[in-house]
Amino acid sequence: MEQGTPTTLLLPIRGMTCIACVARIEEALRAVAGVTEAEVAVGRAVVHYDPGRVTPEALAQAVREAGYEIGPDTTNGIPRSLRLPALVGAAAALGLAVFYVVIISLLSADLEHGIGQVRDDAALVAPLVAGFGAQVGLFIHTRRILAARMGAKASAAMGASGAGVSTVTMVACCAHHASDVLPLLGIAGLAVFATEYKVPLMVVGIAANMAGIGLMAWRLRRATCHS
Repeated sequence: MEQGTPTTLLLPIRGMTCIACVARIEEALRAVAGVTEAEVAVGRAVVHYDPGRVTPEALAQAVREAGYEIGPDTTNGIPRSLRLPALVGAAAALGLAVFYVVIISLLSADLEHGIGQVRDDAALVAPLVAGFGAQVGLFIHTRRILAARMGAKASAAMGASGAGVSTVTMVACCAHHASDVLPLLGIAGLAVFATEYKVPLMVVGIAANMAGIGLMAWRLRRATCHS
């Protein structure tokens, strides 16, 4: 490599937990002679430097002296930065599935019927539940990256177009189970509508989920590319 040619180095970093970690590592790297710029996000640092004045090992040492380790932050092969989004996403998906069962069971006054209905509608319920969990996980992960770069203001601005669609759609789809009681209340038309359009409503929910996931993936890509 020609001496003095500007070079960029990507350093995977372990042990980062907050915005203060980002600032601390950026300060340590920028203080190294030969570093022209250092951009740090959760789990990594992008360093622009003059190889004629500083080596990659010296940059890694600066990170270590700041109290962090070099290398992917993983546990059982899963990046630590992804564990929280994965757990929250899974919990959200499970919560939505339970919500679906509870609503059906309440409307039909039969828990076994509620569970059975989930099995019958599995082909539609599964994408709704999985899509909701994926959006929540992507939201958490993207928000953490933006928070590390720009603080809480960026986090508050985050949102997904379909993040709440699954729950609304589930309620609408579950409403067809009210057909047993709605006629008694004089609103049989609503029961007929909910029963008739159950599948289209769920398909719309799945489509909205996919759009939301696409939006969150796009925002995540932008946050990553600019971090």
